[in-house]
Amino acid sequence: MSSEGNGITKCYAIRCVNPFLGVMQIIETEDGRSSSTNGLSWVIEVSELIDINTADSLTVEKIYHHGLCSEEQGLINRLFNNRQ
Repeated sequence: MSSEGNGITKCYAIRCVNPFLGVMQIIETEDGRSSSTNGLSWVIEVSELIDINTADSLTVEKIYHHGLCSEEQGLINRLFNNRQ
C-alpha cells in the first residue's frame, strides 16, 4: 500500500442487469476499494503495488480480499492465501 497519495476517493454505482438485478455501490481509493449490493454489508479489498522486475522498475497492482464489514457484525476478516 502506498502511504503517499492524492487522497481522492471515488464513489460510484454500477447497475446490475439480468439475471443480477439491483445496483452495486463502490467506494474506491488508491489503497483499496469496498463494494456493496445492499449498502449494509461491504466487501473490503486492499491493493498493493508489487515489483515484478527490479531492473526495469516494473510494478503491478495486486488486489487482496481483506474481509467483510457489516453494521451488525463489524469487521470480519477472512484469511485467504492469495499471496502465492
